[in-house]
Amino acid sequence: MGPYPLSALPFDLGFTLLALALFRYAAILGLLLRMMKKPRVDTLLVLSAVGLIVSVIIHVYASTAILPLLDQADAAQFDALYSRATVLRNTSLGLLLLSGLLSALTGGLYYRWISR
Repeated sequence: MGPYPLSALPFDLGFTLLALALFRYAAILGLLLRMMKKPRVDTLLVLSAVGLIVSVIIHVYASTAILPLLDQADAAQFDALYSRATVLRNTSLGLLLLSGLLSALTGGLYYRWISR
């Protein structure tokens, strides 16, 4: 593994903190839903937070293990490494999208329940 690129630090730190905030949000929402006797949709927030953490892990792996090899790769290796890095990045971004959709769905359900 290569050195950790400092340009990736704000991304990784920000999404790690967001995952911690989602865990806290899930705990508070779980208590509120139990008081309201509604279904437990706070597990969607936990899944969202886990998705964010997995996304950060994939991003760190791609940034430290795959991208530094691109500088030293010859033409034959470059295509394989670049496609692997692209798959990892797309997987990371897909997990970010899924986490955002799960969070929005949970917030929407809660809003609908409290506004009735």
